[in-house]
Amino acid sequence: MKKQKKGSFSVWMKNAIFLILFFLFCISLIALQTLEKKLWVDGYKWEEVDDQLWRLGYLEGLGHGNILTMSELVTYVRESGLLTEDQIQTMVSSYGDRSDIYLVGATYGQVMDGVNELYKDYANKKIPVHCLATIVCKRVRGELDIEDMERELQRLRKRY
Repeated sequence: MKKQKKGSFSVWMKNAIFLILFFLFCISLIALQTLEKKLWVDGYKWEEVDDQLWRLGYLEGLGHGNILTMSELVTYVRESGLLTEDQIQTMVSSYGDRSDIYLVGATYGQVMDGVNELYKDYANKKIPVHCLATIVCKRVRGELDIEDMERELQRLRKRY
């Protein structure tokens, strides 16, 4: 009977555990990527749910989500002591100045109408609603002319 080298079993076990963990890591990355795409509402889902109240609710959720995110961030930064109060105020005001991340300057009805219109173009179907909603708000506020809007749409078409 051949004598096994001391520690060879533990090396084999370490390698096996490493391979199992690596495999699980790869599977989780694939699952997260798939889940991320399912969480987005794109033009296909937007048209599938032909309910105006659902669409308005979704857009309101986007708007409230932005506000809630900032609120949670400020709370976390305050409690952790990462920034001074002056730095927090600077962060909040610069976030507020970035109106492109809020659905401001347009009513939810205007945003819904604009998103509906943009999804009439089949080339925009894969772009998530939150991206088109931002474009619509910028357009309503006069920050984008037709050429700028088309450039932004082309960039998003390549991305999604």
